[in-house]
Amino acid sequence: MAIIHQNKGETDFLYGEIFEDEAYTRHGITLRDGCCVFDIGANIGMFALYVSRACRGARIYAFEPIPPLFEVLRLNARIHGVDAALFACGLASVEQQAEFTYYPHNTAISGRFADAADDREVVKTYVLNQQAISGKETLSEEVLDVLLSERLATQRFVCPLRRLSDVIREHGVERIDLLKIDAEKSELDIIGGVDPDDWRKIEQIVLEVHDIDGRLQQITALLRAHGYEVAVEQSRMLAHTGLYDVYARRPSEHEPATARKGALRDAERTWASPGQLVSDIRGFAATKLAEHMIPAAFVLLEELPLSPNGKVDRKALPAPRSTRSAAGRALVAPRTDLERAIAEVWQDVLSVPQVGVHDNFFDLGGHSLLLPRIHGRLRGMARGELPMLVLFQHPTIASLAEALSQDPSASPAPQAGERDGERTRAAQQRRGEIFARRRGGLETKK
Repeated sequence: MAIIHQNKGETDFLYGEIFEDEAYTRHGITLRDGCCVFDIGANIGMFALYVSRACRGARIYAFEPIPPLFEVLRLNARIHGVDAALFACGLASVEQQAEFTYYPHNTAISGRFADAADDREVVKTYVLNQQAISGKETLSEEVLDVLLSERLATQRFVCPLRRLSDVIREHGVERIDLLKIDAEKSELDIIGGVDPDDWRKIEQIVLEVHDIDGRLQQITALLRAHGYEVAVEQSRMLAHTGLYDVYARRPSEHEPATARKGALRDAERTWASPGQLVSDIRGFAATKLAEHMIPAAFVLLEELPLSPNGKVDRKALPAPRSTRSAAGRALVAPRTDLERAIAEVWQDVLSVPQVGVHDNFFDLGGHSLLLPRIHGRLRGMARGELPMLVLFQHPTIASLAEALSQDPSASPAPQAGERDGERTRAAQQRRGEIFARRRGGLETKK
C-alpha cells in the first residue's frame, strides 16, 4: 500500500497492529460487509484503510482533531477511495474548544490530556519491554533518554470538540457496528457524550483505556451496565504502563468468535519496486529466523526453472545479486577520507562487504539497536561531541559526512588502522524494529 505518513517506524507499528495482528477484531468483535464504524482518534487513517479493505460497502466516520494528522487522514482516504465522513474535531461530553498536545515524532500518543512526564515513561517502558521480550541488545538509559528528548518534542493546537450523540443525530445514524476509541486519556470523557437512548445503537466497542484513578474498573462497569460482554487485555509490550484494551460486544447479536466474518480479504499485494519487496521479505524473515539463517541475498524471478520431471532445476538458478543491483541502484563509492571512515564502520557493524555513500543505513539491515555501536566507533574518532541524534537525522553516509563537516569539532578524524580495515567484523545484527528513520515531515511509504 502507498500511504502518506509522518514517521516510518510508527507507521510500521500501526500496520502490524491493525493489519497483521488484527487487534480490533479480537474477543468476538466482528466486522461485516456494509458495517458502520466510528473511528475516534483516527490518526493518519490506518484503521479506516483496514475497514475499507476488510468490508465491502463499509461506512466510516473518522474523527481526528489535530490539524497535521487530519490532513494526512484526508489524503489517505482520498488516494484509496475510502467511503468515509471525516471530522476535523475530537469528541467529548460537552461541545467546546480545547488545547491538544501534538508529538510530531510520536503522533500516536498525542492528545488533549497529554502529560510530558507520563508520556515519556510510557514510551520508555514500551521500548524496554520490547527489548526484554525480543532478547536483543538494549539501548543504554543515557541513549534512550536522548532519543526520547527529541522524539517527544511537542506542538500545541486548539481544536473543536463535539458530543458523539450530536453527530449520531445530525447524520441520522441508526446503528454503529463498531465504536473504536483510541484517544489518549479522553476515553471516559468521550463516552460521557453518549445519550442514554443512543447506547442501544452501539453494537460493539473497542477502546484503549488509561487506568488512571480506577478508570478501567469504572469503564468496564459502565459497559456491563449497558448490557455488553466485556473482555480486557494488556499487550506484553505495555506491561507496567497502565494501558489496556477493552473489548465490548452485545453477545445476543453476534455469531460465535469461531464464525467471525469480515476479516481482511486476501487482496493481491503489490510493491512499488523490487528493492521494497526484497526489503519486506528480509524484514519478515528476520522475525521468523535466527540471525545465521537469514539469506544474504534474494533473487527475484518471473518463475522458477524446472527440470523435465517438474522439480526445481537448481543448476539453472541465476547467481545471487546484491539487493542494490536488484533494485537498480548504482553504487557510489566514498569520495573523501571522512566518507571512507564512516563507510568502513558501517561495513563492520552491518557485516556487509560494500557500502555506497547514498545507501540508507536502515535499508542495509540497520536498526536503532545497532546505532550505539556506530555512535561509539565514530565518537572514538571524533575531535569533539557527536550527538546520537545526528545519526538518526542523517541515515546515509553522504548526508552524515556533510552534517559532520559543518561542525569541525564533531568531525571524525580517520585513523590509518581504520582505513586499512584491520578489524574483526561484528556478528550480523539485522533484526529489530526501526525506531526512527527520519525526522518529522511528510514522506511517502510504499
